[in-house]
Amino acid sequence: MVTGRIAQLSILVVLLAACTTAATPALPPDLTPAARPTLVPTFTPTLAPSPTPTPAPRTLTICIGEEPGGLYLFDTPGYARDLILEAIYDGPIDMAGYEYEPVILEKLPSLTDGDALIEAATVQAGDRVVDSEGRVVELAEGTTVHPAGCRQASCAVGYDGGPLEMDQMSVTFRLLPGITWSDGTPLTADDSVFGYRLAQAVLVQMEKSGYAGPSPDRSVDLVSQTASYTALDKRTVRWVGVPGFLDPDYQANLVTPLPRHLMADLSVEQLAEVEETARLPLGWGPYILKQWIAGDRIVAERNPNYHRAAEDLPYFDRLVFRFVGQDAELNLADLQAGRCDLLALATGVGAEAGQLAEHEAAGALELHARIGSVWEHLDFGIDSAPDYPRPDLLEDVRLRQAVARCIDRQRIVDQVYLGQAVVMHSYIPPDHPLYRDSGLPKYEFDPGAAGSALERLGWQDADADGVREAHGVDGIPDGTPLAFRYDLLDNEARLEHSPDKKTRPLIASLIAQDLATCGISTTVTLRDPSQFLASGADGLLYGQRFDLAEFAWFATQIPSCDLYTSGEIPSQANNWRGDNVGGYSNPDYDAACQAAMQALPGTTDYETYHRRALSLFANDLPALPLVARASFVVARFDLAGPGAGLTETVETWNVEEWRLEP
Repeated sequence: MVTGRIAQLSILVVLLAACTTAATPALPPDLTPAARPTLVPTFTPTLAPSPTPTPAPRTLTICIGEEPGGLYLFDTPGYARDLILEAIYDGPIDMAGYEYEPVILEKLPSLTDGDALIEAATVQAGDRVVDSEGRVVELAEGTTVHPAGCRQASCAVGYDGGPLEMDQMSVTFRLLPGITWSDGTPLTADDSVFGYRLAQAVLVQMEKSGYAGPSPDRSVDLVSQTASYTALDKRTVRWVGVPGFLDPDYQANLVTPLPRHLMADLSVEQLAEVEETARLPLGWGPYILKQWIAGDRIVAERNPNYHRAAEDLPYFDRLVFRFVGQDAELNLADLQAGRCDLLALATGVGAEAGQLAEHEAAGALELHARIGSVWEHLDFGIDSAPDYPRPDLLEDVRLRQAVARCIDRQRIVDQVYLGQAVVMHSYIPPDHPLYRDSGLPKYEFDPGAAGSALERLGWQDADADGVREAHGVDGIPDGTPLAFRYDLLDNEARLEHSPDKKTRPLIASLIAQDLATCGISTTVTLRDPSQFLASGADGLLYGQRFDLAEFAWFATQIPSCDLYTSGEIPSQANNWRGDNVGGYSNPDYDAACQAAMQALPGTTDYETYHRRALSLFANDLPALPLVARASFVVARFDLAGPGAGLTETVETWNVEEWRLEP
């Protein structure tokens, strides 16, 4: 049994006496027997050499809530899979604090240094290009595109059938010298090219099967926007994008290498099934997978060929992933008994934060908060479906702003997330470089100011029943109550271990209390995903049949202003899957966001237009950002390392640096 603490071995050193009896010497002739001395045998003890103790392997046991279906890089994504793969593949590029960090590269490529370039390329009819809407299309007469040097909608042109120059981006990546696979085989640029070709094959397979779920790997998404991906030498890879595609994430376009020397002779179908790729894949990271005991655990050992081994990394010699289920009480008992050193996020403990805080205060465990990767928000039904049975009260931005001031978001942070979450004021967190020092309005909790604003708008509680009614509100019949249906996504039906199943209803109840204080009535309804996320004109969210809707988005390095552009309003044209479910529409915002998405990080346009879009969002408030959620990783009190990395999706992203503190 793994106890979780480094065992101290007691070494018993036994002194072995080698007994040597001295031989009696011949007596000198002048000594008579009476004068003979009594000779006492002497024993000279000889110490046996002490054996050098073999230190016990330092073992780290991570308990996870579910067993992964497989570990093949191109399997359907899953939390358990990704948690384990981070110990096998180090990087190849990490992200911390909204900045990329090279792991197996000499440096990140950049436009400034010349290893990322934008050059004019001549295109013809039939070529793959990215049009002015960001779609990969086959160039044909009438296609609207940005010619070379053009970044804005104002300079886009319709293709007339002749040769045309468009901007094309290329990025060169240089691997660190001496990187090897864990079996000692050199890792080369050809391995990354091999990974790209597999991603191509996987995309074809997905398209044939009609699969429309999440991509198994970012490189699969990248394939359609890539013109070429080649090895220039053993350590150098070049990515070239489709003309018109200027990727703001270009620094991350190195495709994850895969071991060509082991996988080249296997078909795509075999790769998803054979043990060498599906259950015990080879990597270059800190650990080597050694054993998978179905229903119980996966065991990994220190990789002697790890490129940071000279730094005495990883600290632990052995890494064990135990599959323990989502019973929070049992898992906490396992941690306290030493059967787990860390309870990963998906172990059912996230919603027991209050109980865990008590244990932490007693010194029995450590709570590591991970903040920033997911943000909760309340979308306003601004432009509802034509047959939705209520007036569009929330078309009035002043009403939306008053509602925002009625809600105490800091109370959500304190009561739901133990004070560890962060209040959000936009679609990027407040510590994002583009938001810091922006001076944008924040709609602080101020029910007095909110009530005064509602009075001025004509929302008054004339009958003193606690709910305001319309009295002279433009376009709203007098007597209409200020009442909203509040729908929220119930993840319990889809993901049993999701912390949302308890925290989201609690958030909704707190918000409902705040709104009631302002004279706004709400009816909170927890919706099954099949209702909440139903596609089509009749869907609750995508059919725009809601007043207030609570759900979450991922925070990203590149601000996702496109979530609220008018082109993202759900409609038949986009298969009712647009993200702008509230129906917000502002041409100025659309133009600013489009210009921001066309610009590249590090340029003046990038900062200017993203800040412009952020300002318009803050003024128009199409949705109320609530909190950047805190997730709690629970660990033994002396384990250092977990919890860092705001924008990494799994906590093991830096597992090689975890260690025990004295």
